[in-house]
Amino acid sequence: MRLGTWRAEDGLRVVAQVGDGWLDVFSQISFDPRGRDLAALIRDWDELGPGLQEAAARAASGGIALTAANEAALAAPVPSPRRVLCIGHNYRAHVAEQNAEMPKAPEVFIRLASTLRGPRDAILLPRETPEVDYEAELCVVIGKGGRRIAKEDALSAVFGWTVLNDVSVRSYQYRGQQWTPGKNFEGTAPCGPYVVTRDEVPDPQALEVSCVVSGEELQRGRTADMIFDVASIVADLSVFTALQPGDLICTGTPPGVGMARRPQRWLRPGDTVVSAVSGVGEIENVCVVD
Repeated sequence: MRLGTWRAEDGLRVVAQVGDGWLDVFSQISFDPRGRDLAALIRDWDELGPGLQEAAARAASGGIALTAANEAALAAPVPSPRRVLCIGHNYRAHVAEQNAEMPKAPEVFIRLASTLRGPRDAILLPRETPEVDYEAELCVVIGKGGRRIAKEDALSAVFGWTVLNDVSVRSYQYRGQQWTPGKNFEGTAPCGPYVVTRDEVPDPQALEVSCVVSGEELQRGRTADMIFDVASIVADLSVFTALQPGDLICTGTPPGVGMARRPQRWLRPGDTVVSAVSGVGEIENVCVVD
């Protein structure tokens, strides 16, 4: 299934993409509050999922009326995750383009939920600096979660996948030893359009990640180039924190970032950024000054 979060007139509602329309999950589960919160729905998927899958099948055959899809009305699929954990320097070719050393362990940093944007929302460029970079990524959405998850069990802890652009304010990222400021400017992490359940994309190491800025392809790479694969990342993070349903894990970006180009290519007001992961989807965002 493909599940998103719709900004409806009465507040957020979870929707499932069915063909060219949306199945309103909130109404399908009798207006249960979990139909407004995808993280809660994921938490209770064993209870609610089978009925929703059956409803989606009936909707696909015309048995349930669908809402007209409008991706401009989508928020980030999980608008307020408990945490957004990110991995830096995780593609071999990306490390090479920066002349950096290959990491011996995952390079972990944290994003705030307040940085998340919807799949068609604007990327907010801070007025303080022009050095804003694009980073298309495969994003993991945790399902069952847990602590100290063994690598061989790690993919079973994953609910699904989405697309995220880890837009980075480089002058703030590298002004000190900690990356936190440059990774947490408001409105710099568009995400979506949907969470694609793991059964639809079972192998996260066989995907292609790309980023096109104003018609020019600047990034393209394969997840097979990851230094630490998804299972290794999930297992590693779960050692120090108990992963929970709806948590997001950004898995790193392929080569082609603006900082490594000569001349450097920063995002500019008016740029349109299309970030895509094969089999998962694409997001399209226009850059505006905050």
